[in-house]
Amino acid sequence: TNILLLSLVISSITAGLVYASLDWLIVRPVKRLAESARSFSEHAEDLTRHITPSGRHDELGDAERALAHMQADLSQQLKQQQHLAAMGLAVAKINHDLRNLLTSAHLLSDRIGTVQDPTVQRIAPKLIGALDRAVGFCQATLAFGRAQERAPAPRSVDLAAMVDEISDLLGLGEAADIRVVADMQAPMRVTADPEHLLRVLLNLSRNALDAMRQAGATPQDQGTLTISARRMNDKVEIDIADTGPGIPTELRSRLFKAFSGAGRGGTGLGLAIALELMRAQGGSLALVDGETGGARFRVTLPG
Repeated sequence: TNILLLSLVISSITAGLVYASLDWLIVRPVKRLAESARSFSEHAEDLTRHITPSGRHDELGDAERALAHMQADLSQQLKQQQHLAAMGLAVAKINHDLRNLLTSAHLLSDRIGTVQDPTVQRIAPKLIGALDRAVGFCQATLAFGRAQERAPAPRSVDLAAMVDEISDLLGLGEAADIRVVADMQAPMRVTADPEHLLRVLLNLSRNALDAMRQAGATPQDQGTLTISARRMNDKVEIDIADTGPGIPTELRSRLFKAFSGAGRGGTGLGLAIALELMRAQGGSLALVDGETGGARFRVTLPG
């Protein structure tokens, strides 16, 4: 009987110690993890609900640190999404008034087109085309906010004529500080969505102009923008090269990521959008080594 009672006492004490140890070492930390995850799911923007790692060096300590890191990342992403949502709402409100203004400008440009002046007759259609594109961009604002672009409608495009249009849209006349060189066989026709291709080439050309002007291009010391095209087997390669300072090595890995920027003073969206437009029609966009010391972007399209 004494042995039985002693065994029961020892067993009870041992069981109590084991229970207390497991509760302190495992159960309570697991409950803390679960409570932190539940609280975070209800109020992710509240930083006080983030778990604070206890400093343990076992598996539960790893779980605490992983949860804390995940909560911090998700909170940051949520904050960014809220900012983007607010910006999208503002853009949607601006879109209506801006579209009305552009429509009025379009009507006025139609009247300009009736002026019997050779210079006006040459410029008016391009002005009307630019306003048409601006109105179209405003109408597509909400679709862009949903990260959706219009499906491409490929057709045969006169690339040389498009380069001339880009020069006019960028205001690169004979007295401009940047010289435009078209290096391609005539006629050079490619199969692509003309609106999407124009957006891509115009964006790349504008980036090149900004880089060269920041580097000090003047009418006396001109920079050069070269747009070349060639057929390679079943593909067409279009290169846009400049004589600017080029793109730093540390920026190249994130060059085509939204909001990353290319170090040229832009918003960091142009190249990301251009890459998306090219991929949608089976093409590609990449930075290649420049032969003139500047930047060289290559647009590749199916032949």
